[in-house]
Amino acid sequence: MITVKLFHDTRREKVTGTYPVKVRITSDRRSKYYETGVNLTEAEFNRIFMTRVPAELQERKEILAEAESKAVYLLKDIKPFNFPAFERRFLQKSFDGSFVETIFNEVIERFRQQDRIGTAESYKVGLRKLLKFKPRLRFEDVDATFLYKFEEWMLEQGNSITTVGIYTRALRAIFNEAIERNLISKEYYPFTKRRYQVPTGKSVKKALPLADIGRIYHYETKTPQEEKAKAYWLFSYFANGMNMADIARLKYKDISGDFIHFERAKTIRSMRGNPKVISVVMNDDIRLIMKKWGNWNKTKDNYIFPILEAGLTSAQERERIKDLIWRINKGLKSIATELKFDKPLTTYTARHSFSTVLKRSGASVEFISESLGHRSVQTTAHYLDSFEDDMKKKYSESLLGFMENSISKSADK
Repeated sequence: MITVKLFHDTRREKVTGTYPVKVRITSDRRSKYYETGVNLTEAEFNRIFMTRVPAELQERKEILAEAESKAVYLLKDIKPFNFPAFERRFLQKSFDGSFVETIFNEVIERFRQQDRIGTAESYKVGLRKLLKFKPRLRFEDVDATFLYKFEEWMLEQGNSITTVGIYTRALRAIFNEAIERNLISKEYYPFTKRRYQVPTGKSVKKALPLADIGRIYHYETKTPQEEKAKAYWLFSYFANGMNMADIARLKYKDISGDFIHFERAKTIRSMRGNPKVISVVMNDDIRLIMKKWGNWNKTKDNYIFPILEAGLTSAQERERIKDLIWRINKGLKSIATELKFDKPLTTYTARHSFSTVLKRSGASVEFISESLGHRSVQTTAHYLDSFEDDMKKKYSESLLGFMENSISKSADK
């Protein structure tokens, strides 16, 4: 049980004859004390809790009440509770929920506690952009006009409309948080159809045509870097478009017969209590790649690939995976240059190519969505690439099919 109490620290008297009032937090029989900036005599401290407080004590009573309320809120918000996180947030500048930065920082800290480091960094950059555009930004400053001007400024700075969407989507989440906590009124909410809608960038088609996938498959690598990049790309492609983070976290216990069963790291947290298990059929290529590039120690709790290891922190795991992606993409760039591809070849291309090839083979969007581990079919729809240009031409030519009939009839005459 965790408790909050105002504590009058009478152990050392100040020259003014007063003693500091602190907030005492007790957790698991361990207590820590935090300054409030208020100093009172013993008589004043006893009077501060009376129903009718003298006017000269009213302001100090309000400061103490705010400090106590802030501590109570943080105890509820920090799950699981820990003193370091509490101290960082409690000792920061006085809480003012009217500033966008205040809530942004609290949400960023929450993401860090949940090991959602990537999301925390994205919000942090978004906040930095907003404050560069308008320092000391308050919720009441953010209306449709502000958002359109911010969007225009971002584009002038060389950012894409997709980037604008990422940061304004984060701001929208901050607004919802502030409204839910009754820090601002719903009337201020600017993200409606009639006010401002978060832009969605035009999706860039990343999938490769089947012929190019075949060229990668049969490509004779020239360097160890290319060889490793090709192996990991093909593993991703054959394994339901599995991303590098999930490949890195695969363990031998995930293998069952001819299948690999895994949960996407990206969705484990958001689907708590109802995890979505993805099943990958292991073909001969997957087996060969695991045999050549996998760990020699095949005990159930060991990782399949030598990327991560037991005992790493979340931050260390993230750095290992970032380094892997950088190295694989470097090798893929070399392969794409050799094959004279007109599209970038990256780790992400494998996921788009997997889903698009399935679509072209006649698989339903529902099946593709299940294979990718998406929570909704709408998400899958964004992944599905358009048909190749030659297929478009073929379909277009079919519209002139009546011409052949006309020619045939003329010939018969």
